Amino acid sequence: MTIRQLSCCGLRELSGLQGPDSPRMKMKEFIRTSCPRSGRYDFRSGRYSYVGSLRFSHVIFSEARDGAGDYGERFAAFIRRNKLGDVVASLRRVNPNSGNQVKCWVWTLNKPNLMAWANKNIDVDYQFGIAND
Repeated sequence: MTIRQLSCCGLRELSGLQGPDSPRMKMKEFIRTSCPRSGRYDFRSGRYSYVGSLRFSHVIFSEARDGAGDYGERFAAFIRRNKLGDVVASLRRVNPNSGNQVKCWVWTLNKPNLMAWANKNIDVDYQFGIAND
C-alpha cells in the first residue's frame, strides 16, 4: 500500500488496495503508515496508543475492473460499517489509458472514530516500534 501526498496538503491518495488482504488488514496498514504512535501509556489497557494528529482530512482511493475484484467497494463498505468517515463514490468509467473500468472514492476521515478504532484493534509495542495484530 502506498499513501501519497497530492498538491493539496489536506489530501492523500491511497493505492495498493488490491491483493489478498482483507479491508480490515488494509485499514491497519493505512493507520500504521499514516498515524504517529503516542508516547502515552494507557494503564487500563496496558498499551501505548495512537493519537489523532493526522495532517490531512481526505483520502482518495480507486478500483480498476480488470478482473482484480471489488477491493475498492469492500474498503468503502468497511469504512462505512465502522463509522470511520464519510465516503462518496464516483460513477464507473472507462480509463482511456488502459481500457479498464475505473471508479474512485473520496473518504472524509472521522479522526476521533479512526483513532478509537486503531486503539481498539491494533496492538502497539511502542518500545520496539512494532504494531502487532
